[in-house]
Amino acid sequence: MQENPLWPVTTRFPRLGADLTVDVAIIGGGIAGISCGYYLDRAGYNVAVLEQDEVGSAASGASSGILYYGTGTHLHEAVKLFGKDDAKMLWKESEETIKQIADLVRGERLQCGFRQPGAFMVAQTEEEKRILDVELAALNSIGMPSEIVKSYELRKWFTPREFRYGLAFDICAQIHPAIFCAELSKKFGVPVYENTRMESFSEDSDGVTVKTPTGTVSCGYLFVATNLQPFFGLEKYFRVESSALIVSQPLGDAEMKKIWPNETMMWTLGEQYDIIYPREGRNVLEVYRVRDIKSKLEKYYPGVEFVVETQWGDSWSKTDDWLPIIGKIHPRVYAAIAMGDQGVVMGFTAGRKATALLNGEQDDFLELVSPSRFEVGADNQTSNI
Repeated sequence: MQENPLWPVTTRFPRLGADLTVDVAIIGGGIAGISCGYYLDRAGYNVAVLEQDEVGSAASGASSGILYYGTGTHLHEAVKLFGKDDAKMLWKESEETIKQIADLVRGERLQCGFRQPGAFMVAQTEEEKRILDVELAALNSIGMPSEIVKSYELRKWFTPREFRYGLAFDICAQIHPAIFCAELSKKFGVPVYENTRMESFSEDSDGVTVKTPTGTVSCGYLFVATNLQPFFGLEKYFRVESSALIVSQPLGDAEMKKIWPNETMMWTLGEQYDIIYPREGRNVLEVYRVRDIKSKLEKYYPGVEFVVETQWGDSWSKTDDWLPIIGKIHPRVYAAIAMGDQGVVMGFTAGRKATALLNGEQDDFLELVSPSRFEVGADNQTSNI
């Protein structure tokens, strides 16, 4: 079932109807699974993506599709969590992912709502301004220059509400993630089977056997790109979070220009931050707690008649350390789980790293996000998901 009612996937893929043999089977047709399929297929592997519902269902489809650095923290917080070198590596890897998505969309003309309007982290008090100062210093320290702009400059982008300061992020972009997944699969012929649920798998020294209601898939390796529970005992390291998008009815171009003279995205500070932006003639509010919506709309869009057209959202799992889980779980089974607030960026990054993962290449990013950082019960060679 499509989670996004305004920008749903219209391309459909067949259900698995017979037994299949491939090099790599991938479970999950979201951003991580499709990206793994794309990169492994480009590397010469024979792949198949199995999706229990439809491409674009669940968290990937419900996502706002904002492409930003890192895994959900500010950089200065990431430095405290992971150390400066690893935090820098996370920011550089996510920057590379955003660039590769932009190049892929533009080069292949993928119709997925891509835009790159940049973004501002906005401060409403002097105390919040100090957080921007700390973040700016952290960015400068790893060679990512930015700048802090004042309220009069912010009004060049957004007029209804005055924010006192904003920290600029020019690279930030946005896609419709579910449509991107479908377009990528269709463009490059990555085999996707919808409505094909993995009931169980078994692993031996020769490969992996995946059971579905409509056929058996024999493969050399299995990538699990969904965090549906149970998940090899790793679920005890998850916590569940959710977000919701509240979207207005479409407005005319002139009216939108009065509100947003130039397109951008703005998010507030704090762990449960809010995001506002224009999207294809509509005003959008994204929240991480679905409460006090009316007061938030009045706060961020004062004087604007925000007539809600629709609202949607979903829940996802997030690790306690804010990192994705990408790496080997069993000898022939790999996780490619995006997790966190930057699931679209981390999901695509998992795909970028899939070939290196299979080839056993040394990679600092993969070492940081490996499941080996947890206590994983790797003795079980048969699993139900």
